[in-house]
Parts: sequence; structure tokens; C-alpha cells
Amino acid sequence: MKRVLLLLLTLSLSAMAFATEYDVVNFYEKKSLPSGAKVLDSYNNVEDAETILVETKMNAGKYVVKLRRLDTNFYEVIDTNIVIETRYCNEYASYKEVVLIIEGYGWKKGKVVF
Repeated sequence: MKRVLLLLLTLSLSAMAFATEYDVVNFYEKKSLPSGAKVLDSYNNVEDAETILVETKMNAGKYVVKLRRLDTNFYEVIDTNIVIETRYCNEYASYKEVVLIIEGYGWKKGKVVF
């Protein structure tokens, strides 16, 4: 029994050693736009648009979710309309299970642990 507990503890610690965490700086809700909608970018270029991201607030807590990378530092929470913005995250997640910790203090809204 002691060997099994020691093995489980060792596996847990080794998994934590490979875990990487990144700051979450914002949360967005995806909103669909009507067909034919256009947007202006910061250089006044007109582009087609299907979806916009609107800043939203989230309840504090720890969640196990699956993420999909949309763009640099932007990840969609699978099966929701929520997108998180990270800082300096270079993970190429595709339906990857992570721990999302929502705190909400200052510029840092939480962290995501891969």
C-alpha cells in the first residue's frame, strides 16, 4: 500500500514539474454578427466580420476546461462562447485539457495551467 501511495505521489509531482502556467489578462464573450457585417481595424481598414469579442466578467474559481488556440494569446473555451486572452502564452492547444484559475485582481485576471 505504501508503494502505491509513493508511486502516486511521485507521478503527481512529476506531472506538476511539467505543468506550465500563464497569466490570463482578460475574458471575452463571442457575439455573432449578422451576415454581411463589416468592421474597421485600428488602421481604418474595412474587413468582413462574423464574430466580435466583447469583454466580460467571470466568476472566481478553479475550473478544468478544454482550450483551442484561436490566435497568439487567444484561446477558446470549448463548448462555451468564452475566449480568454493570455500573456506570453506559446501553447498550441487543440482541445487540450487545462486548469483555469480565475482571480480577477488588477491586470491579471487569473491563470491557465497546461
